[in-house]
Amino acid sequence: MKNDDVENKLQNLKVPEVQLPDEHQKELKLALLSAKQSAQVSVWLLCIPFSVLLGAIFDSVWNISIPPWSLLKTYGHFWPLWLRMSVFITTVMVLPLVALLLNILSIIWFQYNRTQKVLNISIRIKPINLVIIAVAGLLAFLFIGHAIADSIAGHN
Repeated sequence: MKNDDVENKLQNLKVPEVQLPDEHQKELKLALLSAKQSAQVSVWLLCIPFSVLLGAIFDSVWNISIPPWSLLKTYGHFWPLWLRMSVFITTVMVLPLVALLLNILSIIWFQYNRTQKVLNISIRIKPINLVIIAVAGLLAFLFIGHAIADSIAGHN
């Protein structure tokens, strides 16, 4: 083979294009929250409604009063109605919804490609976060459904 033939073949050889580091840095991929930290915070948030519900179950089934249910039962009737409703709504609806939202935001990944103007949304499968999402969602929507059913039935 002659040198000219080799040079022609090398010049006509198609080389794949490689992305430059600048191209890679133009993509933004982030999770809004840490999955581990949001799971820890959510467990603490869910401990509050579960302790109240556990106290109510102990009181109604075995007549054993444990806080915080015993404090609500003993001193709750002294509180104005708006305060009692605020405590109830915050405890059994808002805290589980916050735990649900924290965990949903922690498993969702956003990736924005500026050149193509595309937003990719992906979900990481984290078992503990999925369990917390299911439990918090069930707890929140159980009481939201109960409140809706009571208002439709005409109970105050």
